[in-house]
Amino acid sequence: MAEYSHNEKERITSEKKDEFNHARWNKAIKRIIRLVNSKELSAEEAGELAKAVEENLDIIEDGLREKDYFDDAFYLLRELAVPAPNTVEVSELAADALSRNLDFLEGKIESKRRNLNNQVFNAAVSLIDYGTAIQKKQGVDFLVRHFQDIDLNMREGHGSAYVYVIEAVAENGAPEDVKKALSILHDYVRNEEDYHILGECLRSFNSDMRKFAESIMEEKIGRYGLDSKKFLDAWSISDKKSFWGPTMSFNLRSLEYLEGQRPGIALFLNSEFGIYDFGRYPPGMLIKQYDEYEDTAMPYGVIFYPKNDHNGAFYGTNHVFGNLFSQTAGKYALRVVEGDSKIDIVKMLHRLDRKYGKSHKIQFAIIGGHGAPDCIQFGGSEAKHRLKISDLIDKRAKNKSRYFEKNPTIILNSCETGFREGMGQKLSKILNARVIGPDVKTNLKEIKVKFVGDKAEFAVEYLEKGVAQAYSSGQRS
Repeated sequence: MAEYSHNEKERITSEKKDEFNHARWNKAIKRIIRLVNSKELSAEEAGELAKAVEENLDIIEDGLREKDYFDDAFYLLRELAVPAPNTVEVSELAADALSRNLDFLEGKIESKRRNLNNQVFNAAVSLIDYGTAIQKKQGVDFLVRHFQDIDLNMREGHGSAYVYVIEAVAENGAPEDVKKALSILHDYVRNEEDYHILGECLRSFNSDMRKFAESIMEEKIGRYGLDSKKFLDAWSISDKKSFWGPTMSFNLRSLEYLEGQRPGIALFLNSEFGIYDFGRYPPGMLIKQYDEYEDTAMPYGVIFYPKNDHNGAFYGTNHVFGNLFSQTAGKYALRVVEGDSKIDIVKMLHRLDRKYGKSHKIQFAIIGGHGAPDCIQFGGSEAKHRLKISDLIDKRAKNKSRYFEKNPTIILNSCETGFREGMGQKLSKILNARVIGPDVKTNLKEIKVKFVGDKAEFAVEYLEKGVAQAYSSGQRS
């Protein structure tokens, strides 16, 4: 792979170009984009891409200096620099091009162009991550020169977008540069209270960044008498790792808001109802649950959600519960519980019945969990985390109907549980209930409530139209 001296780079980046060849650009870019957008390149296609890039790298670099083509050229070089299966040669070519043009790109940095600045910093990180030893140093030196710009951009824009920049220096810089990079991060978090960035730091490759984020989270969670490790563990398994930023932010801000309204509420909801993921639910609904804890006269419904969620689907129903809360206000109490096993379900059913069962049994329930036609998953891969059809057939399951009012409604927010002879239909028969569930992979969209006398009737919509299947006492309805 070619390496260039500073003088050679200056000559290349400053020499006068011939008139830009628009026709060649369009032909080359169309060919390269087609290959780049392929999900998986065969060895033959990878070879074609390498040839296309090698033959047209000069026109891509020329495009950087054309106002109408800069964005596309810069985007393409950044994309090509990331190695994929069979494309190492392409990555090397793109890294060479970024290295040759980094001085030119440096001139694009301006205080009011945060998005472009971020892209330029991203190019330097690409050199650090995928370049030669010389290019890595070039990338680190570039970022160190622009610590002030990085700091300013973090404070004026979305700070979490710069975690990877800090991380690149922290992992590859000289000790004094690492210290400065971490100092920028520490000051930003302390002053801006950007909780999103804490989630990003928790999944960082850099141990110092992880430890810093953990210490801040422990401080913020622990001040309310909560076990910070248990909460961090719960939040980390309630969404996919790439979304830890928003997940941690949702939960921390919800926690702080709830405690601001009702000091002690978080510890109470956690100890009495097993709730960890406060960000999943409308705060007003949780506050009402806290306020109405001793109200045994009000009929009620239950929302049972799992602790474990591999893709964060259960953060997407906050608005559904908000609308349900508004529709049932003054007529039904809503009580949220969380757990990660079928044993947790039984424990919570028993606890609710002991508290409210003398006046009211459960009128309706919403059960969330990743599903299949024959089971609902509440936690990990072990059997205890799955509620299966065989569990419902067990004669002991019939006793569970004592926790519910006569002919209750069960709404399943669990994929594929609405199939014939599936979980929904079996549950309907066991509990003598009306059960609504989807027959595809989906999520709740809306729950509409209509009152007939003092009885609530529910109409359920999922994100996909026409997938809600209803069963009454085991029969299709």
